[in-house]
Amino acid sequence: MDVKHLKKIAQSIPRVDLSIKKIKKVGIAALHKPLNELAYGQVINDKLASVAHALVELRIAQLTNDNKKTQRITSTLLRDPHMSMKQLVDEVAAFDVQVAVFHDFYNHIVEEKLRTMNLEDSIDIVEHLPQLRELREITQQQKLCMQILGKQFVSIARATQDR
Repeated sequence: MDVKHLKKIAQSIPRVDLSIKKIKKVGIAALHKPLNELAYGQVINDKLASVAHALVELRIAQLTNDNKKTQRITSTLLRDPHMSMKQLVDEVAAFDVQVAVFHDFYNHIVEEKLRTMNLEDSIDIVEHLPQLRELREITQQQKLCMQILGKQFVSIARATQDR
């Protein structure tokens, strides 16, 4: 895979905050606090984009034989508390679990609400189900992006060591 394609993949992940905003429009107060906790997913998206950018820089440094820059970027991707690949893998996995738990909670709350509402009022709630699906898809895209970034990092790091 082309390295510059990495940035496009990371930047193509939909914004978590916009999905959260759409779900909040349902107007169920019990959902607001758990939704606010999911806002960290956007930070993960931003970190994925930063790692993709760093991998592009790493590849450029490798091609220009800039060993200092290569070592600095590699060290950052391995040890930096904010950009560590391992930490990012853990954050992506934790966010996936968090969204799955929210999905179950949302379904339970909506089911209870729908029992007590008339059919006309329940239409608004049912119309927001695609946003919940979108949130689940974001986690899948994050995991795929992380997998691709990880493979590229290993590939670039190995090529650098072989020199």
